[in-house]
Amino acid sequence: IVRKLSWVENLWPEESIFERPNVQKYCLMGVKDSYTDFHIDFGGTSVWYHVLR
Repeated sequence: IVRKLSWVENLWPEESIFERPNVQKYCLMGVKDSYTDFHIDFGGTSVWYHVLR
C-alpha cells in the first residue's frame, strides 16, 4: 500500500532536473506516556499514526 500512495513512485517525472528524494520511509516512535503535539513533516509526505498498546 505504501508504494500505491507514494508520490515519488507515482508522480516524480523521469526527466526532472531535481534528484528523487532519498527518504521514502520514515518511522517516528515514542516511549510509553509520551506524546507529540506538533511536528513538521518532510515536504509532500503523507503521515499515518498507529497507537499500539
